[in-house]
Amino acid sequence: MKKEWLELKHDGARAMVRIVLVLLFLLPVCYFRTDYLLYETARKQVELGIMDGIITIFGEPFAAILLAPLFLYLIQEIVSFDANEQITLRYGSRSSIWAAKVKKIFVHAFLFTCMVTAVEAVVGAPLLDYQNTWTSPGGMLHLIASAMDAQQGSSHMLTAWEQNQAFYHPIVIIGLTMIFGTLGLSSAAMAASIVSALTNRAIVGYFVVLLICLIDVFSRSFSLLFRQTIITHAEWLSFTGLFWNGLYLLGICAVLIMVGRSAWERKEYLFAKDKETVGDLR
Repeated sequence: MKKEWLELKHDGARAMVRIVLVLLFLLPVCYFRTDYLLYETARKQVELGIMDGIITIFGEPFAAILLAPLFLYLIQEIVSFDANEQITLRYGSRSSIWAAKVKKIFVHAFLFTCMVTAVEAVVGAPLLDYQNTWTSPGGMLHLIASAMDAQQGSSHMLTAWEQNQAFYHPIVIIGLTMIFGTLGLSSAAMAASIVSALTNRAIVGYFVVLLICLIDVFSRSFSLLFRQTIITHAEWLSFTGLFWNGLYLLGICAVLIMVGRSAWERKEYLFAKDKETVGDLR
């Protein structure tokens, strides 16, 4: 019992060290990314709010190149975890272990998006306006709507902006951004876990996620995952893209959950066959 307690304490200490390291890394990155956003929009004389900063932090290529690897670094024990015989007996089956693993991944993904959002809110406090600038004619959303209408020779986007004012509440904007981020990060972690389970090599799972990141960042015509997690300003004017991206992410999560369950059930079958073979040899 004492040994288990010491191991648990050691694991908790390592987890705290990783959290501190990630926070120390995120603080300057969020600050300089927000400062660069101000630099980009300085000539346009647009009012920027904290929602613009949060959307920028979760936007591409930031989410793919930085947030996904950071998240996998934080939950590396969950991703690379493989059950032994004792743990399998405790849970009843490997599929039950996979279900518990999926729950942990989703909870940790949500907590991680909360942490990133909180860091950006703290860092952006001296740089961005805490007022809801999205409902203001001087805000970023109104500026983008005007630019899109000027390009199309219509007034559809400004009309949509006026009609959707009720949706431009900070809770709705930040909440949906975090939900999309949670789904994307959970999908990446589940994909890494499945590949790790099939290959018995955690590094292969991380490599696959890194490959997905590179494809999403550098491919303009095709995206596997992370581009769907980003809610652009244009999508807040027309909710069609937001709806389909959300549906796509839910579908990806459902498919990965089923594939992961099948993969872990297969490992249980192979494990049982190995035991039977060893028994025959004896």
